Amino acid sequence: MEGKYGINQYLNKDEQVLWAGYPQANFIFTIWDMFYFSIGALCIWPLINKLLTGRHCIFEVGVIILFITFILFFFMVGRVLMRYYIRKRTIYFVTSERIVIFNSSNNRIVKKQDIKSIKRITKKIGRNGIGRVEFGKISIAQLVGENSGFDELAETKFAKYFTKINTYFDDEADQMIPVFYDIRDYEHVYDLVNGLKNSGVRHNAPPRCQDTFGRFLS
Repeated sequence: MEGKYGINQYLNKDEQVLWAGYPQANFIFTIWDMFYFSIGALCIWPLINKLLTGRHCIFEVGVIILFITFILFFFMVGRVLMRYYIRKRTIYFVTSERIVIFNSSNNRIVKKQDIKSIKRITKKIGRNGIGRVEFGKISIAQLVGENSGFDELAETKFAKYFTKINTYFDDEADQMIPVFYDIRDYEHVYDLVNGLKNSGVRHNAPPRCQDTFGRFLS
C-alpha cells in the first residue's frame, strides 16, 4: 500500500502504513463558512461603496481593491474553493510511528507528527456521521483557518512565526497540529492512534485504506 500512494520514499526502515484515508472533497459549506461569509460581506460593502463614490488616487484604489480581494478570498468564496482544491490532493496516513498528511499531486509530506509526542487525541463527530481527529490542542492561529484548506498547506516561515502568538494566550496549545478532517473512519483512527501511543507495541493488523465514500480499498 505504501508504494501505491507514493509515501514509501519517506518511510523509515521499519515503519509501516497501518491506515490510509481521504478527506471528503465535496463543496462543503460549514457553519464557520457562513460566519466568515457574513463578516466578509459586512466588511466588503463599505469598501465597494467607498470605491464607487468619490475620487481616489491610484494608490487608494489599489489598496481598496487589495482589501476586497483578500476578503473575497479568505472570508468568502476562497475558503470553500481552497478547501476543495486541497482536499482532492490530500491523503491521511497513520504509520507505526507517525501521523502524516500527504499531498498526492507533488508527492510531499505537508504535516507529520511522531505518535509518541502527541499530548492528547480528540475526535469530533458531525451530524452527517463524518468525523475528524485532532492530534493535539488546536492553537488560536490554526483555529482561524480551521477546516478551510489553508491549514493543510505546507507550513511557511510566516505561519510558524504567526503561531508563536499562542504563548500569549494559551501555552498548552500546540503549533499547527495535524488534523484529519471529515473522514468516515474516524473511530478506527482514534482507537488505532491511542493504542499505538499508549501501548508502545507495534501494530500487527493488516493495513486499512478507506476512500471518500467509506469503502475500504485493498
